[in-house]
Amino acid sequence: MKITRLELAAAAALLLAACGGGGGDAPPPGPYAVRAAQTHVLNDTHSWALSGTGPNGQPFTITMAFAPLPPAPFPIGGALGARSLQTYTVQQGGVSSSAGPTYFFDATSLAIAGSDNGDGTCSIATSNAAVPLSASVGASGPLFSVSDRGGCTAGAATESTTTTQWSLESDSGVVLLCWNSTLFDLAGTAEGTLASCVQAAPDGALGTKARLTITALGARLDARNF
Repeated sequence: MKITRLELAAAAALLLAACGGGGGDAPPPGPYAVRAAQTHVLNDTHSWALSGTGPNGQPFTITMAFAPLPPAPFPIGGALGARSLQTYTVQQGGVSSSAGPTYFFDATSLAIAGSDNGDGTCSIATSNAAVPLSASVGASGPLFSVSDRGGCTAGAATESTTTTQWSLESDSGVVLLCWNSTLFDLAGTAEGTLASCVQAAPDGALGTKARLTITALGARLDARNF
């Protein structure tokens, strides 16, 4: 995850008002098969259309799409890895823009090795952790940390760092598996956050509901489809 992904959505619709969810019954506390859900996130094709309303009443949508790609060498170091393309398309007022990273990961452990951020930069993992086989609602833990490089070569300088945690959350009765990323500058100051959440069933299957929250450049964007 690189700040360019955050900037894309924030700059496309600055200061968008949050779109609130409705009420719902409390879901079962679990356990939920979060490792299976993580497997589906990285290996399956899914798409969620999310919406909100801007302060001027103009609606916007963000389509969050995940798609597997054939294995390929990671640009920095050349290690072969499985790949998952995550694309975010913002549409408002007839204008559309898309961006998103390709994650490289170990096909067996699902450990994230890094990402090609799609803008000529790459991020390389400095630590990663396995999602547990199962967890109850409210659980969370570390997922990966990356060094965000200014290019995709071994000599590219580090420009920032990003830390991502997983969490299993309940929102309006919907259970969500979330990736919660925070970008830090080289002095350790947080510059932006992104939380991408998708519905997870007890067996790890992904559902049709999703939520995306971005803060960057002094703006906040909150979109959902429930």
